[in-house]
Amino acid sequence: MVVVVRTWFGLMAIGVWAAGCSSASKTRLELAGDPRGPAVYEFREVLWRERPAGVEVVGYGLMPFYNSPVAIDYRPRWPTSGYVIFRMHGEPRPGGGLAITILGPARRLGPGDDEMLTGVADGVTVTAPDEKTRRIDLRDVAMRSRNLPGERFRLSGTIVATRAAEPKFEGELAQFAEERGYRGQE
Repeated sequence: MVVVVRTWFGLMAIGVWAAGCSSASKTRLELAGDPRGPAVYEFREVLWRERPAGVEVVGYGLMPFYNSPVAIDYRPRWPTSGYVIFRMHGEPRPGGGLAITILGPARRLGPGDDEMLTGVADGVTVTAPDEKTRRIDLRDVAMRSRNLPGERFRLSGTIVATRAAEPKFEGELAQFAEERGYRGQE
């Protein structure tokens, strides 16, 4: 598969679909609002832990890339092909809301766009299919794009998360914070 990194939406719509085909997680979120079609996020792993205000989630997905020497945006220091990571964090808000942040792949780590999408889902319902799993359904959550602040986007889909031991959750949250820091956002 050839993925040319020119715009964030093209990369997400093509790359995430391919990476998501073998994904173990059932988390799938779709970002609507781009005239070229929606961006689809299928996460490889999403973890959850209980907080006083509700369920907190953190997750990541992989996106393949191909860095062709004949491409306009070729970067000689990057490998010819590989994977880049995109991440998500959902923080519970009092009253049942969930603040969601999705980080596109970090430019500092390889082919990426440093995108950061943020929004708050109000009145989120969390269901428990079993004691280790939590399911959060999102519908038409208004999202703000760091790269395209004037555009309107809506996020819909389902987050399916697995309970994590505290050290594992904290490790993934630290990775999220580090990549968010690459964007100048502490």
